[in-house]
Amino acid sequence: MKHCTLLSTWIPVLSSSRLNSLQELQLLEIMCSYFQEQSKDARLNSLQELQLLEIMCSYFQEQSKDAVRQIIFSTLFSPQGNKADDSRLAMLGKLVSMAVAVCRVPILECAASWLQRTHAVYCVRLARVLVDDYCSLVPMSIQTLKQIFSASPRFCCQFITAVTALYDLSTDDLIPPHDLLEMIVDWIFEDPRLTLVTFLNTPIVANLPLGCLELTPLAGLVRWCVESPLSYKRNRKPSLSNGHGASSKLSSEGVGEGEGEGDSQQPLYSKLHLSVLQILMMVQVHLAEKDLYGCFGLLMFEHVVQLVEELSRLVQELNPLNTARETELSLDRLAQSLQVAMASGALLCSREDLRPLCSRLPHNNALSEIKLRLLCHDDIDTVKHLCSDWFPIEYPDSWYRDITSNKKFFSLSATYRGDIVGMIVAEIKGRTKVHKEDGDILASSFPVDTQVAYILSLGVIKEFRKHGIGSLLLDSLKEHISTMAQDHCKAIYLHVLTTNNTAIHFYENRDFRQHHYLPYYYSIRGVLKDGFTYVLYINGGHPPWTILYPLLLRFNSIGLHGFWSTLANLSPCSIPQRIYRQAQSLLRSFLPWSGISAKSGIEYSRTM
Repeated sequence: MKHCTLLSTWIPVLSSSRLNSLQELQLLEIMCSYFQEQSKDARLNSLQELQLLEIMCSYFQEQSKDAVRQIIFSTLFSPQGNKADDSRLAMLGKLVSMAVAVCRVPILECAASWLQRTHAVYCVRLARVLVDDYCSLVPMSIQTLKQIFSASPRFCCQFITAVTALYDLSTDDLIPPHDLLEMIVDWIFEDPRLTLVTFLNTPIVANLPLGCLELTPLAGLVRWCVESPLSYKRNRKPSLSNGHGASSKLSSEGVGEGEGEGDSQQPLYSKLHLSVLQILMMVQVHLAEKDLYGCFGLLMFEHVVQLVEELSRLVQELNPLNTARETELSLDRLAQSLQVAMASGALLCSREDLRPLCSRLPHNNALSEIKLRLLCHDDIDTVKHLCSDWFPIEYPDSWYRDITSNKKFFSLSATYRGDIVGMIVAEIKGRTKVHKEDGDILASSFPVDTQVAYILSLGVIKEFRKHGIGSLLLDSLKEHISTMAQDHCKAIYLHVLTTNNTAIHFYENRDFRQHHYLPYYYSIRGVLKDGFTYVLYINGGHPPWTILYPLLLRFNSIGLHGFWSTLANLSPCSIPQRIYRQAQSLLRSFLPWSGISAKSGIEYSRTM
């Protein structure tokens, strides 16, 4: 009680003057002792406590040495494992809450460091204090919390991590409030790198502290996205046992009773899921920069195991409800998150590791029901029908016979319950056997026996798209190349219509890059269409490195297509035909595909 009295006598003095070094030490000693002895009979009154908070706010704001600030903050508020911890955390919560209100960045930075090195149990308690202060007690005060986004990104990153640990969706009480969810989604959508601030600015050591928050909030955010459709459904009442409940028909149509908070939140979770996938795609570059790619994962396999167990438990718990739509959405998000995380190196595991784990989950097209097998002669009619739906050109019968029987082709199908829903056809061949227009895919310095892989066809039935099947087929081709050609294959290339934006985006998102623009490459129902060559370099492969090559590629991407199309569309009546032909000839002589006929024959093995 004496330290409470001593501290109360200090407060008026400290409020009117700046602390010197001796006073800093004395105040530090008194504060620590005050925490130790605090009881109901030994507390500052509300006014004294407010004055003390103002003193600490001013001190941390005015202290110019960050190291001193961090040491003082850590000494005052790091849990000691004794009865004083409750007092420390109570004072810390009030100090950080005040720092948010008056935007004291030095305190927020100290709090970010505290959140990074303190056990998650205490971090969650601090997060709850801030949520209560700014999301529950005072309406519209969330706007004050939002402003720290630009003031202290490091604190925001740690705060998001703590909040996702607090609100784990395990009960209705642990579902994040709407205002909090909206704020976090807006933060991340505006700057996805916000979630990686701690990871990017922290040296990675072999053994991270046990029990602390994760380096990123990715695991918690993935949990939110995956479990939210079912977690919000959990509080709805099931239909009557005879199936004639008032909500039976309406619920099946997705517009029925029970819609409210849960359904209004789902657009936010969809927006968050998109941001999480973007973050996972960014991770690969940052892991490579830190020389951690392939040896350090930001999404632990243990997190996936826990998530699958929680999801399976949710599905079983909600079995009486009409949750088919919500279950499908949850499983889709899980599949997409796992696939992108594995592809980017954020999750270090194989498909074989996931298969027994995901077998516990209900049926979902994107997870367990897709099987892979090679095409055979009996598939010709099915493949013909699929290709007629997918591609605007007709392949000769000999092409179908070749891809289903000739061993030089890698022809793999994806099947769902025995039916083909997707396929990829490719050929590994020597670099000297590529099409004439693609003769410069590899630099001439590579040996003549160097191989390349040419994708003739890749397609997925419309109803099964956006479930990762196309990526699965492409990954299978890469595995086949690594097995058959090992590191002798240096590139995977294909041709695509310039108007096929969906395919172009698919390949560009998987690191394929435009190599050539091919005017009049396709003949579709008598009409000539332009094409692109896209290339993915592997095993150290690269294009010819010349002075003009990067400039030509840049010219390709920004203006050549429009220029060529304008020239090609000029009416022969509008300019003398001799000048028109000379202009075309002159342009071709400067381009990488010089020598291609304006109406070159179209082989049947062109990928659309």
